[in-house]
Amino acid sequence: MERDQDNNVRFSSAGSGTDRERIDVLRSDNAFFKEILEKHVSAVTSKGQVINVPSVEAAIAMKFAAAISPNRGDESRPQDRVDLVAIIKKHASVDMRVLTQLGDLVYPGGGKELCDLVTAVRQGKNAAL
Repeated sequence: MERDQDNNVRFSSAGSGTDRERIDVLRSDNAFFKEILEKHVSAVTSKGQVINVPSVEAAIAMKFAAAISPNRGDESRPQDRVDLVAIIKKHASVDMRVLTQLGDLVYPGGGKELCDLVTAVRQGKNAAL
């Protein structure tokens, strides 16, 4: 099953619930994703395939975008938040300038919210999205 969305095309298997497989193919014409692909990935080759691995800042920004996206279902939001906090906690060093730039591409003012979130998580506070 294919579902065309604003920022991606979602391909899902015929299964249901936890047995359902899904892959989202992101659109590179979106300014946010284009910026990440052009400036914030490292190419890794595995078994002859080139895989673009995002920087930690890009991974945090993409998870932030997913966590606040109106296109995500309510069932995904709690996991998005858990993933976002886990990435932040596992990486003591992030470039807040880059996070601000990427967050502002998610939405105007998103960079400040994203940096405030990172700061709150690092201080052990319960940060709301």
